[in-house]
Amino acid sequence: MIIEFIKSHPVGIAKGSIKEVDLIHGTRLISQGFAKESTQAKLDKVKQDVKAAEENIKKEVQENILKSIAKTESKEDCCDDKEEHEEECEDCRKRAAAQAKKKTTKRTPRKRKATVKTS
Repeated sequence: MIIEFIKSHPVGIAKGSIKEVDLIHGTRLISQGFAKESTQAKLDKVKQDVKAAEENIKKEVQENILKSIAKTESKEDCCDDKEEHEEECEDCRKRAAAQAKKKTTKRTPRKRKATVKTS
């Protein structure tokens, strides 16, 4: 059975949601006034909209990843030629400081204390 919610359900289902549920659950929701019966065409349209939205999100994420990779690659190459740059640029100093901090903040294992058993 396909139902469309006409008001928000306390469980967290939003108004306007279209779901496919079993017959018993659907009739109970309709009798309680939370939903009305809907059609397969509406359900298919909602599924297509959700699929299109997911694809758009995936594309945006991939574009953001490519942009961040391009940024990091361009920053790494800025001072590779020491002959051209007498002093390192500010980005290179920050990157070097971050790498030095990573190296110096290694975690050392805790020393275990000997336990003494008393009888």
